Amino acid sequence: MAVYQPIIQLRIKIKGGGTPPCPSGLGLKTEKTKKGNNMSTTNSWTGIGNIGADLKLRSTTSGKSVTSFNLACDRRRKDAEGNTVKDVDWVPIVVWGKQAEACHSRLKKGSRVAVIGRLQMRTYTVNEVTHKTAEVVADEIKFL
Repeated sequence: MAVYQPIIQLRIKIKGGGTPPCPSGLGLKTEKTKKGNNMSTTNSWTGIGNIGADLKLRSTTSGKSVTSFNLACDRRRKDAEGNTVKDVDWVPIVVWGKQAEACHSRLKKGSRVAVIGRLQMRTYTVNEVTHKTAEVVADEIKFL
């Protein structure tokens, strides 16, 4: 089975400027760079993997449901001797609203899912030390 690697940011430059072709029909917006070239950007992440632990459903102070989990995504690479080595990347996923409730009721440790979402940077403070982390905010979850 193919393992999808995350797409963090896509930049397309067109020689002579203009709007880049968008075969998928996404209608990406273009913006001028300092050099005057047009480019499109997008923040998209897609991955397939297994959930690392049972999900816990939480609520915000406004009552919105949220759950989060770590997704184990396999990655294969070659070592110095040319042997194929399997590595696991643990990707933090955050799910909001009705989708969070559905995930909580139907998924458990080891469940296989496909996640489509966006990468988000977040900062938090613990014992007066500020930490920065990246997480994927899920737009769509498919139960496999």
